[in-house]
Amino acid sequence: MLNNEQLLIKIMELLDFDLKDIKLKQTLQKERFYTQEESNTKYKEHIELIFKSLNLDEQNKEFIDIFSELLFLYNIIYQKLLYYSLIEGYEKKLNWIILKRLVIPFLAYKFAKLDNKYNNRIDKNMPGGLFWYLPDMREYKNIKMPINYLMEWWLDLYGNNLSSLCNEIDDSNNEERAMSGSLNILKEWKTKDKLPKRSTLINYLDTTIKYLGIFNQNKANDIDKEYERVIDFIKNKQNLSIENLKNEIPYNSLVDEIFIEKKVISQNNKKRFIQFISERWSIPSKNSLKTKFIVGRSVHKLYRDLISYFNFKNSNDLEENKVIQLIYQYLASSTKNS
Repeated sequence: MLNNEQLLIKIMELLDFDLKDIKLKQTLQKERFYTQEESNTKYKEHIELIFKSLNLDEQNKEFIDIFSELLFLYNIIYQKLLYYSLIEGYEKKLNWIILKRLVIPFLAYKFAKLDNKYNNRIDKNMPGGLFWYLPDMREYKNIKMPINYLMEWWLDLYGNNLSSLCNEIDDSNNEERAMSGSLNILKEWKTKDKLPKRSTLINYLDTTIKYLGIFNQNKANDIDKEYERVIDFIKNKQNLSIENLKNEIPYNSLVDEIFIEKKVISQNNKKRFIQFISERWSIPSKNSLKTKFIVGRSVHKLYRDLISYFNFKNSNDLEENKVIQLIYQYLASSTKNS
């Protein structure tokens, strides 16, 4: 079993960071990091540094509290089970139990509660109804890794095809990108079960492109005119059904009133609808893009690592690959607590 310090190091490895990347302090604090000192404050400090490196520190402070609490709970279990984990054949069994009984239900419950607050939602500005940070299980025979459908989300915001996006990337001032050509690389991100390097992600995502699939709110317009614009935007959005739209914004009854019941809604609700759409289909910042793709890459790596650690077969069969069971457990727990 890993202790909390080793777990934090593992998280950094999954994110492809090292100690210097997250600027861990030297001497005394570095020594504290490797001691057995039990301090929730200490773990929270290092989680904050990791989140800061992911540009998540300002996005949602509650993330830090969630992972700090999880480490605190894990440390209690670690102290009680360490002896048994040293018995031959027990360590993997205990780790599997901890995943199923603590980690998965805890994170599913906490993230579901976050989703009840619109501004704290993990999938805010992302395709609704999906857990973008998990492998996509909707097509049983074709599991998609997070980066696969992060690419679909990015292309939807871009508003054009993959070849056009790659042309813009290759035409940028980065000689390395221009020499290598981005089309094959981004095709792999969109369709393949291949783990990209973090440095490659950052290189290709750090590009200024022209977005055509976003909704630019015009503050000069009055509410009624802007409302008409947003309705036209939704109607012209390819592959967006009314049912899918209910997943995209947190106000299902409003969608029904507008598109099913054809009601005349209040000015206040028009403002809210415009806000929801403009936030969902907004231009992502470079930092936001990089953060989401790095998290997606890390989940992909964790998925592979768990399959390897538990000696499962990398297949879509629930019995051969029990990591899939963890994903289904998370989805069920999250839905129950939302």
